Amino acid sequence: DDDRLVPGYVTAEDPADEEIVADLDLGRLRVMSRLGRLEAAERWYEGDRGPEAPIAKSAPARCGTCGFYLQLAGSLQAVFGVCGNEFAPDDAMVVAADHGCGAHSEALVEASALPEPGPPMDDAEIDVIDGLDGLDGLDGLD
Repeated sequence: DDDRLVPGYVTAEDPADEEIVADLDLGRLRVMSRLGRLEAAERWYEGDRGPEAPIAKSAPARCGTCGFYLQLAGSLQAVFGVCGNEFAPDDAMVVAADHGCGAHSEALVEASALPEPGPPMDDAEIDVIDGLDGLDGLDGLD
């Protein structure tokens, strides 16, 4: 007896109805009740993938406008989706539409104001310099 679950609709007598049952995801013995959905939504929204998370507060854009945002279906679709950006910290996680992480599809990488460094110094080879006669006392220099 769990208040978060209610009976589902498992069978339909008409084959055409079976297709609708499958489309609406009703083919289970029990499904989440309104209370169960509200509790889950509250947990998710107030958690690390909601709008008040520190990463979301500093993000330049919101997940709901990102090309990698996969909107949920059903009663939670207006508020939640799943991140589909493999380079985002929230990849494959349920996120609030007003969450953000910095890996938004429209985020632009700004060019650095610092000049690019030159080629690295090659210290794998030793340069022999002629004319070092008179450096007595330094063993190992020939």
